[in-house]
Amino acid sequence: MPGKKLASWLFGALLLALAGFFIWPTFDRMHGEVTVYNMFCKVNRVAGECKRDQEQTSIPPTFKVFPEQQLVIYWIGDNSPTRYSNCAVRDTINWRCRIGAVNEAKTEYAMVDGQYIETVDPPFLPSTNLFYQVPLWRWWYLRIIESIFGQN
Repeated sequence: MPGKKLASWLFGALLLALAGFFIWPTFDRMHGEVTVYNMFCKVNRVAGECKRDQEQTSIPPTFKVFPEQQLVIYWIGDNSPTRYSNCAVRDTINWRCRIGAVNEAKTEYAMVDGQYIETVDPPFLPSTNLFYQVPLWRWWYLRIIESIFGQN
């Protein structure tokens, strides 16, 4: 009987940890933060797809959004934060910031319903051509695989 009780407790703890893992981004959004989990394809993607053995995780950027101030700050990993200017902010997962003077190439950073989008005027390519957003669970799955077996 003690073995069954221990197994029940372990199973319950596992379920609780799993629930916390999926609820965690909601708490971040309640505090005005959203993290974008990106992957990187070592070869060119074909029709937006990357072969599974060519994918790598990248360091996810985090965005802190202040709707009242129409302000977005972002950072990657432990690097120092950067402030976007010229922003229109509705909420944590819906905002748009435009960078560039009138006669310069313009860069636009946006989050639409939680999907991060970069738009860059020609001749530049946005980083979203190299990096692509994936769900939290998929990023962590590959991150664990990378830590166990090393990067591809």
